[in-house]
Amino acid sequence: KGLNRLQVLIAGTYSGAFHPTAEGQAVIADEVAVIGRPALLVPYPFALDHDQAANAAALLKGEGAFVRAQADITPEWLAEELATLMDDPERLTKLAHNAKAQGQPDATLKLANAVALLADGKTPTNATI
Repeated sequence: KGLNRLQVLIAGTYSGAFHPTAEGQAVIADEVAVIGRPALLVPYPFALDHDQAANAAALLKGEGAFVRAQADITPEWLAEELATLMDDPERLTKLAHNAKAQGQPDATLKLANAVALLADGKTPTNATI
């Protein structure tokens, strides 16, 4: 399947990064999973429905990322954690593999198919999308 310009930009941005650190926004969590990059996700603590924490927890459960509360991050902790990770390529490789296993690069297409089925009065299922 072809890549759109945004996918190429994202892939280029992350290609040199072995350890992106970001909020747990759905788009970030999905990007990290689809491209298979280990990540430290820091959910925004004031999100009304705690969606970032839920997104981060999904990757954490599958051992594709690790999560840290914003209040628990200090410059010293971050420096130590990054140094530890850089010295442990096996852990980074495992995190990357686990993240990629959770990625769904065709999620947008599946959503569009589900919407089209609903518009036609049909019920979407995993088999039909």
